[in-house]
Amino acid sequence: MEFQPGERFNYSNPAFNGLALIIEKVSGMQWQEYIKKNIMEPAGMKTSTITDGPYPQTGVSHGYLFDGKNYFEKDYGEEPTFAAAGNGGVWSSVNELWKYEQAIQENVFLDSEWTKRSRTVYDFPNWKDSLPPFIGLCWFITKTDNENMIGHTGSQGGFRADYVWLPEKKLFYVILCNTPKPLTAIRSKVLAVALKE
Repeated sequence: MEFQPGERFNYSNPAFNGLALIIEKVSGMQWQEYIKKNIMEPAGMKTSTITDGPYPQTGVSHGYLFDGKNYFEKDYGEEPTFAAAGNGGVWSSVNELWKYEQAIQENVFLDSEWTKRSRTVYDFPNWKDSLPPFIGLCWFITKTDNENMIGHTGSQGGFRADYVWLPEKKLFYVILCNTPKPLTAIRSKVLAVALKE
């Protein structure tokens, strides 16, 4: 381990791969099937999917990176961890992620107490990082433009995603793109316009 649990934060894709294995062991179901039955179907996410190997051959874009001169494809086949279970492989849309957010707020997956706990900064008694804690049980909980923000970012190969909920403003923002864009800069510009409205 890099540090003792609770001392600081470091995002770990292999930890999510491990979580998928735990879900499979406890539930007796393949991780992809468990998420489909317990998350996607109850939320009404009818077109979202999770791959088990290559991405779907139709209906999806490919991810690209920029080397300073040209864009080149960087997803399944070029990115070794692209199809790993637990840390990626989810294909969705802005509309379906809004359904997911609504299901969270309506306590479809968890009761209201656990939903609240998941979106409250967890106070680690042995925290040693120079930054204060900013993690709920699964969310980044910070401020953006002086507004409380609950969200998560992600990247895999040439894909980038930013998922943001501003609870006081009831404002939901998602960006899904297939090029390496500066997400925080885009978020600040979009939210500055949205908050004016």
